[in-house]
Amino acid sequence: MDNSPMVSVILPNYNHVVYLKERIESILNQTYQNFELILLDDCSADNSCDILNAYKEHPKVSALVLNEKNTGNTFLQWDRGIRLAKGKYVWIAESDDTADIHFLEATVAALELNPSAIMCLTGSILIDGQGQRMKRKSRDRWKETGEVKTFDGKEYVKHNLLYRNYVYNASMVLFKREVYDKLDKSFQQLRCAGDWQFWVEVAQEGKVVEVRRKLNYFRQHTNKVTSRSKYTGEGMFNTIDVMSYMFSCTDVGWYRKCLVRGECYRLIAKLPVSPDIRARLYVEARGKIGVLPVHYYLERINRILAFVIPFLPTHRKDKFK
Repeated sequence: MDNSPMVSVILPNYNHVVYLKERIESILNQTYQNFELILLDDCSADNSCDILNAYKEHPKVSALVLNEKNTGNTFLQWDRGIRLAKGKYVWIAESDDTADIHFLEATVAALELNPSAIMCLTGSILIDGQGQRMKRKSRDRWKETGEVKTFDGKEYVKHNLLYRNYVYNASMVLFKREVYDKLDKSFQQLRCAGDWQFWVEVAQEGKVVEVRRKLNYFRQHTNKVTSRSKYTGEGMFNTIDVMSYMFSCTDVGWYRKCLVRGECYRLIAKLPVSPDIRARLYVEARGKIGVLPVHYYLERINRILAFVIPFLPTHRKDKFK
């Protein structure tokens, strides 16, 4: 009898017909085969449902849910999929990404070797809309050694998730199903940054494991919600909410909070939004996390001094190596 734990693979799709077959095949071809596949569609306007229906009778597919009305919220789809999940572990495999065939094998093994771990992430290779590797600098701040590293979850939040979302793509993560029932579901209301708060909440429930191999292929294209939200300010409004949440649930020192406020001010200043939206963002940031212009200058000065004063923190130096 196979004693390997089951994984529930959740594929939430919306208008990604171009990438959908490649994504599904990257899941079905995994070297680790004890998984169920839950297919979800949020009322796509393209021909996605034709492809999904073609896999309906596949033995790995345990559920196919085709919404008749678009929810407009990825995280409501996550919620539906996780509630259907029967596995010990969950992999949210975004429909426009793809994966190395060893993704599940490596992440399941890492979690099984670390019973107190709650989530495991790998590195990613950035690809464009045609599947070609991009020359853009990697978001992973480590060399691909194959090493497996384990971190305390609360410390991981303070070092790797405080300034920005280091867990930048859901497709790179495997996590324990049981943790979901413990979470505050308010992340579902943050359409552009709900994943950031989600990983903050998950990480605090146990240890975090990093498999330092690039086993995820993270696709970059202009149709992403995150690509569009910077022009409306919605992503930044959500970011302020996540920062407020982290300030309330972590024991971050006052100096690092000031640096985060300064980074927030800087991000608002560089957004390609109208003066009215920018003004509203500054008001929101001041009201929720106390952002002031002085924090921006402090963050800039700190960044310069950090080159000559080694113990000064910056978002890059703070990250676990």
